Formats: sequence, C-alpha cells, structure tokens
Amino acid sequence: MAEETYTYSILNDTLNGKVNTTKLFAQIIESAIITSLNRINTDGDDLDIVFNATLSSGDETILDGIVAAHDGEALILPDLNTITDYDNTDNKAGITADNKLKVVLPPPTAPSGATAINRTEYDGVSGDDDNVYIIPNGETLIIQRLSSGSEVTSDGATTELWYDPNGTGVGMTIIDAIFSNGSSDQHDLNESYTGDGTKAVRMRRRNLTGGTVSIFGRWEGYY
Repeated sequence: MAEETYTYSILNDTLNGKVNTTKLFAQIIESAIITSLNRINTDGDDLDIVFNATLSSGDETILDGIVAAHDGEALILPDLNTITDYDNTDNKAGITADNKLKVVLPPPTAPSGATAINRTEYDGVSGDDDNVYIIPNGETLIIQRLSSGSEVTSDGATTELWYDPNGTGVGMTIIDAIFSNGSSDQHDLNESYTGDGTKAVRMRRRNLTGGTVSIFGRWEGYY
C-alpha cells in the first residue's frame, strides 16, 4: 500500500499554534486509529502526518480531533521508578534501586485477644544504644516487623534486632538488621520466641560514623 500524507497548519489547526512531534506521535499511536503511523514531518507552518495507508473516514475524523487538541507541550514521560495502577492512577508502587518491587504494607496488627508489642526509640546516638525487652514467662512472642531510619552521615547507621537468650547481651543470635544513611526501610518478619522471664529481644541502634546521629528504630509484634 502507498503512504498517505495528511497536512495541517501548525498555527491554525493545533490548540496553541505549536507542535511537539514526539508527543503528537504518541497521541496518535495510542488512539483508536487502526492504520499504522509512519512518521511526522514539519516544514514551516506545515505539519505532515504520514500513514502507511489511507485512513478511513472515521480514522481521519479521529486524527482531526487529535491535532485540534494537541497543545504542543513537551511529552511528560512516566516515572520509571513507579508502577501505576491501570484502574486507579492514584495507586502507585515504587521500584527499589536494585529494581525490585517496593511494597509498603499496613502496620501489623495483633490477633484478637493478643497483647501487641511496639518498642520504639528515636534520638541522638553516639556509639551503640540498646533497648531490651524481656519476653514474659511462658508467653510466645511473635516478631512481625523491624523499621529503621537515620540522618545522612559519612558512614551510616544500623538498627539490629537480636535474640538475647540470657538477657545479658552475651551469646546472642541476630534476627534482622537494617542499614540506613539518610534513608529508611522496614522488614516484615515472622519470628517466634518463648519467654522464661530471662530471654529477651534486644534492639541495638548503632552509629557507625562517630559523634551523635539521630537514629529511629522500632520493632513490632505480639504474644
């Protein structure tokens, strides 16, 4: 099939008397026009839209409407670090630096009848700062989430969560850790420990830089 060119006046036929060919190309190929678009050329006031075949009368009407509504502004490209819900564009999901889907879940909730635990610390830390929670005797603690963040520093900070079977800081087992440096993160967990009045969970906020650094740390769970 022979190419077919449709010529318009940029000044008189577009919305603002100007054209952005990249944007116009995208608007046409995303429209209901069936015939494939080949290229768009401009020469002075002439806007030439070239298709690979002759348009039907219906497609030509659609093209007239697209040109008339074309504002000539720059094409706004989508945020490549964001996924948008097709059915509801207000719903968005982020992409992490290593190209993984970033999912932010609602705060964990304790089952009906359970006792919710929320241990939060947020202040300036020089060196290490520990928050120790003794697991009640005979109760099984379920740890659901660790969250942390810190201000920007040269070497960053960590928030570590430890199982402390002796309640003394000796012989501990790491549960989880978050490194931060002007950033924040949260990890969803499902760890369980049964208390005897001595066993503990220790949240350690650690300044890796020196001086004093504001560090936020929180773990949540229930028994």
